[in-house]
Amino acid sequence: MGAIIVTKDDATVLAAGVDWLTCTASDPARSELLKAIGWGVVYGEAERGNNLKPWTWKGYAGITAGGASVGERYDGAIVRLSSECAADNWLGAVRVAGHVSRLDLAITVRLPPMANPAREAYAVAQSATPQARGRRIQKASHIETWTEGETAYFGSRQSSRFGRLYNKGLESREERYHGCWRWEVEYKGDTATAIAGEMAQCGNSSEPALAYVWDTFNKWGIPPVWGKGALVPTVPLGRTATDDERRLQWLAVQVAPAVERLIRNGKRIAVLEALGLAD
Repeated sequence: MGAIIVTKDDATVLAAGVDWLTCTASDPARSELLKAIGWGVVYGEAERGNNLKPWTWKGYAGITAGGASVGERYDGAIVRLSSECAADNWLGAVRVAGHVSRLDLAITVRLPPMANPAREAYAVAQSATPQARGRRIQKASHIETWTEGETAYFGSRQSSRFGRLYNKGLESREERYHGCWRWEVEYKGDTATAIAGEMAQCGNSSEPALAYVWDTFNKWGIPPVWGKGALVPTVPLGRTATDDERRLQWLAVQVAPAVERLIRNGKRIAVLEALGLAD
């Protein structure tokens, strides 16, 4: 059975907003403020249970934890945020930064079973005439893997707008994303700075993200199946597991059965000694 054709009545928008932010400041005063914001976010991620580590990137040196990184070099400061960390903290960083080099806006949508918007959108882009491609999308590709399902890419990675449409449920392997697909646009350079500035003026990201992503895909000739004016729930989908939560999950799945078996075999004291927990 092939993929079904879905409409906006079949689509439920679950989340919309900033999924990635890279911003910099070169002015000394702005740099200090941006570093302060970045440090606050990074240490907050560490307090949640994520590893705090040194971080270097393109000459910047600093620290990172979870979805946040902050650094500095001779010409200023940088803050880089991803996933829920970007969604929660983008506004303060944008208002301080002088330049946004990358801004990813993402729309997460739950669709009926058998829906495959990535394949459908790629087919539409691929079938466009040369004249239509000149006005719409110049480049598109499509890949499929056993582990992450299907992903369609639109535009050039080096351009100011690069789109992705993929199976978020398979890619994340998280129950909260079951049946979900993700429309993303990666904006760069002056385009990213302009969009981030406009979003900062209105103080939120959900409605602007919906409009920007819908408009971008629509201009490419592949309008999303969800409506441009869709409502976004105020209840978040949840958060990515922290490093500590993943360790606890590993202990529960990988270690606990072996420990239980050893204790049943009369090795309780030996287990405690091996774990460094003996009195």
